[in-house]
Order: sequence, then structure tokens, then C-alpha cells
Amino acid sequence: MTYSPNFPHKNRSILVVGRNAQASAVVDALARVPGVGTVRQIPGFDALTDAPKLMGVDTIVEMLGGVAPAFALAMAAMSNGIAFITANPMLMMVHGRVLRNAAQGQQAYLGFQAAGFGVPVAELMGSARPERIVVSFASAASTALNRMVFRGETLAHVSAHLRMQNADLSDWGGKQTLARALALRSLVFDTEIDTTALQRASVEQVESADVKRLRAFGLVPVFGAEIAENEIYAGPMAVAQDSALLQADGADVMVAETTYGDVTLRADSDEVRRVVAGVVADVRTLMRSPKPALPLERQIPLTKPQPLGQLEMAYVRIPFAERDKVLAMKPEILQDVMEGDGLWQAVIAVPRVRDIQIGAVGGVVYPLATAWAPQAAAEVSRGLRLVG
Repeated sequence: MTYSPNFPHKNRSILVVGRNAQASAVVDALARVPGVGTVRQIPGFDALTDAPKLMGVDTIVEMLGGVAPAFALAMAAMSNGIAFITANPMLMMVHGRVLRNAAQGQQAYLGFQAAGFGVPVAELMGSARPERIVVSFASAASTALNRMVFRGETLAHVSAHLRMQNADLSDWGGKQTLARALALRSLVFDTEIDTTALQRASVEQVESADVKRLRAFGLVPVFGAEIAENEIYAGPMAVAQDSALLQADGADVMVAETTYGDVTLRADSDEVRRVVAGVVADVRTLMRSPKPALPLERQIPLTKPQPLGQLEMAYVRIPFAERDKVLAMKPEILQDVMEGDGLWQAVIAVPRVRDIQIGAVGGVVYPLATAWAPQAAAEVSRGLRLVG
């Protein structure tokens, strides 16, 4: 059995699958989009019994959550040439490659802007061709670091407070941040990424004293992701004190480094509004485009060649006895300090931050996510990934 493909692009019949508040908000928003025909909502989907519900549907918006049911719905949609839009970052992280291949093979539209940043970034980033993206998403982990920075609270106190509020702590170890970062990367870069190039770290590696120590270097800890074409890091990072990523209000913030300069985008941290904005952006893109969304068409070359010898910066904090392991990489030491407790702290430049191996207890590495200059004086703090 086959159903109508994704043409024509106007007067589309859209089926929203899900029963939560986000699904209802998406239905209301899509009903007001010019060019959209009928919008229906069903609470769930069973691939064995609900196939007839897809009759006459042009576009499916997945709002189920979870991975297995969302994947079953995606494959049922695209196997019949139906456009599929999702706001589920975990679905894209686990099955993104399969879904992209299915979309290309079936000439079906696959949209997931709501799973990445929410605001429509696919077309903007597709033309700007960023070399690197650093992003801070609103999550329990980023809230924890914000409270440690702006209120001086300990991580244990923040954790207890968030649990009392029944906050979603699923991102405490960076899993959700990594999933959203991977979805965002797929909107920007055409190439696949090896799973060994995905790194994530927990907010629990940040100690209260780290805030003071990092400030001595002119740095502040944030929780977010650093995205390049060939690798992604999600977890604690360090940024300059005037960085756009350092937001006390907990908004989603993205800084894309492009050939034309840095592009900074802010998105509402309200999850419902973020999801609605992303889904509407995908529907509008679908109605304008005569072709499937993937693979993305590129009008300018891929990332410009990087100069030989370009280095990445990081903040390291390790026992002095383990210092030789870092020095063996022949790093450029931009600033360092020794504490009385035997900890060596430094901002260093190396070819690849991820190659720094620190196995000692008490040792951490934070990538540098923003531009940074050595401080006049350093009473240094413990380490975070420096994003720069």
C-alpha cells in the first residue's frame, strides 16, 4: 500500500501524533500557518493497527517522545513517502543515520529543526557554513552551573533544590545536550560523524572552588556543547566573562563561527515555544521546497581549509605529579599556576583537546569555547573545557 508523496506542497494534510501539551500547541500553531490544509491529532500510533490513519496524510509531526515508538512512526511515514518532522533529539541521536538514509531513498522530507535549536537555523547555517558552533541549552545542568556562578551555591545544594522542584535531571551527564548538539550538527554539516568522535561529561565534575579558580583566569564555567564537523563535545566548558554563552536567564544561546564573523542566536528557553517554532519552521521549509530536505543542497564550498598548526585551547587541572603527561604533548602553556595543595592549573594550546588523557583523581579538562587572553595575575581555579 502506498500513500500520496510530498507533492504538492500547499494545502497539506498534517497529522500530529502525541498527547502532551507540546502536541496541542503544535496543532494550534500549524492551523494558523498559511498554506496548511487540515491538521489532525491522534494520541499514539501502533504500526500494526494504525496504518489506515495515514491515508491521505502528507506530513506527520512526531510528538510521542521516547525512541522506539518514534522510530516506528518515522519508518511507517517515510516508507510511504510521507514527510516526517520530529522534535525528538534522542530519536535523531540513536537513529539519525537510518532516518536520513530512508528519507533520501524514499524522496521524503525529514525535518528536525525543533530537535536542534528550535528557531529556524537550517537555511541560515547552510549558507553561512560555520566552522564551529558552541551552544548552551537551557537544562538542569546549565541551571546548576548558572546558580553556582551567579549565586555562589554548591552543586549539592543546587541538585537538592532541583529535585525538590521535580526538575528533569536527564541532562545531568550531558546526554540530552549531546543529542540536541548532534541534531544541530546534522542541520549544518552533510557528512556523517563517527560515534567515537562524540564526547560528553557530567556537571558533577565541576567543584564549587572551580568558579573562583576559573575567574582568576578570566573564565567562567558553563554547560553546553562544542560542535565541529568531525567531533562534538557536550559537558562543562569555560568561556570568557563577557561571553554571549554566559546567560543568567537560562536561554538557549548559540554562537556560530563563520567565514563572515560570529553569528549569535538566542532562543526562548520555554520548551513548548521552542518545539512549536522548530516544527513550524520545518513545515514552512517543506512548503517552499520542491525537493526533500536531505541531503541539504550547498551553494558554497564546505568549511574553508584550516591553517596548518592551528591549536585548540583548554583549561587543565591536575596533580603536579601528573603534569608530565600533559607536557609530553608539547603544549603551548599560555598561563599556569601551582596551588598549595599540589594542583597544577593551566590554560594550554594543543592540536586537539580530546587527545589530552588525564586519568588521575582530581584531574579535569575543560575546552575553551571563546576568545581569551591571559590575565595579568592568576590565582587560578580548577578546570573546565575552554571554548574558544
